[in-house]
Amino acid sequence: MAGLATLLWPVWGGRTAAVLLLALTAWLLRHDVARRTIHATGLPRFAAAALLAGYAWLLLAGLLLLVAGRPEGTVYDVVVHAVFLGYAMSMVLAHAPVILPAVLRVRLPYSRWMWAPLVLLHATLLVRVAAALLSGIVSAPTGTVATWTGAAAGNVAALLLFVLTAVGTALVAARRPSRPTTRTPARTLQGP
Repeated sequence: MAGLATLLWPVWGGRTAAVLLLALTAWLLRHDVARRTIHATGLPRFAAAALLAGYAWLLLAGLLLLVAGRPEGTVYDVVVHAVFLGYAMSMVLAHAPVILPAVLRVRLPYSRWMWAPLVLLHATLLVRVAAALLSGIVSAPTGTVATWTGAAAGNVAALLLFVLTAVGTALVAARRPSRPTTRTPARTLQGP
C-alpha cells in the first residue's frame, strides 16, 4: 500500500513508507538473535554481521525517505540501492551458507573467505551512496561520477566474489571426506 501511495501522493506516501521501513527495522533489531550472536565465532558471527549490516541499510533508507519525503532523484537512487543491495543482498549472504547446502545438496562449510564479499559489498555500497548524496547536495564535485561508477563496479565484483567463494568452498568441502556423525546408541529396555 505504501508503494502505491508513493505514486499517488509522493510526499505523504514516501513518509508513510519511511515510517514502515523504520518500524520494520526497529522490530528486526529488537527481536533478531543477531544482536547476541555477533559476539560468537565462525558462521553465527558472520551471519549476524551480515544481518546487522543489512538492518543498517534499511535504517538509512527509512531515515532518508522520512527527511526527504519524496522518493525521487538521488533520494530514490540511494533508497533503492540501500534496500536492494544493502539489505536484500546482505540477507542473501547471511543465509547462503545454510540455505544453499539444503537446496543444492552440497556441503558449504563456513570459511573466513566468506567475509571478503560481505565487506566488499558494504564498503563499495557506502562509497556509492556517499558519491550519490554528494552529487545531489552540491553540484557534482570533480570525480564524483567516476567514484560512483567505480563503486558500482565494486558492488558487482562483490556479488561475483560471493559466487566464486561459495563454489570454491563447496569444491574444497567435496574433496574432503565428511566427518562421521557420532550418535549415541539408543538404550534398550531389558527385562528382569
